[in-house]
Amino acid sequence: MDDYISPDYNNIGLVTIDVQNDTLPGAPLEVKGTQEIIPAIIQLSRLFRDQNKLIIHIVRLYDKHGFNVDISRKRKIENGMRALIQGSWGAELADGLLPPDKRLDTEKLLFGEIQKWLPTNSSCTNRGGELSIEHRWSAFCGPGA
Repeated sequence: MDDYISPDYNNIGLVTIDVQNDTLPGAPLEVKGTQEIIPAIIQLSRLFRDQNKLIIHIVRLYDKHGFNVDISRKRKIENGMRALIQGSWGAELADGLLPPDKRLDTEKLLFGEIQKWLPTNSSCTNRGGELSIEHRWSAFCGPGA
């Protein structure tokens, strides 16, 4: 394989995107197939954590008042749909994805901060740990974009 595109397994990370309770079966934003792959994502998360590899959880959160709702969901939220609301169970990552005793800090994430968890054996020289980042489609499509 070409050196430019060969995987570097010493410097890999795991990225999860929108694997939140409100995307599971029966939830307002159900994504078909998510429930079936969660055990594999949990297993990968544990493996990456055990190997002190980077894990990044990308989440979507809506302000309690709906100010930052994506335009594609705005009408549904205005009509009463409750999904991915800051601080709600539905906005949390699916059980087993985060380290034990960890939760999303939805207020911090909504203000654009990155939430970090470092492993207990962390040092300044390793690349392990976990990050959660709140993404915003409206940053690309909102007024003035």
